[in-house]
Amino acid sequence: MARAIITIAAVMALAAPAVHAGPAAKDMYEAALAREQAVRGAFETAPPPEVLADVHAVVGAYRAVVRRFPTSGYSDNALW
Repeated sequence: MARAIITIAAVMALAAPAVHAGPAAKDMYEAALAREQAVRGAFETAPPPEVLADVHAVVGAYRAVVRRFPTSGYSDNALW
């Protein structure tokens, strides 16, 4: 009985990080790309301050991809 409990606890402990691992590099990159495309549509020669705030948020989203997945091919794209 104790062995079964230990086994179940070990499986749950190993599975927990996978559940909370967060989004994949591809998902993060595609979300940042979608935000960029939306902001580009609103960007004019003299954009209002809220559009500039969106631009800064998009840059931050790309930087987050690089910080979280530095060796991913999506990081190269995010830096570009």
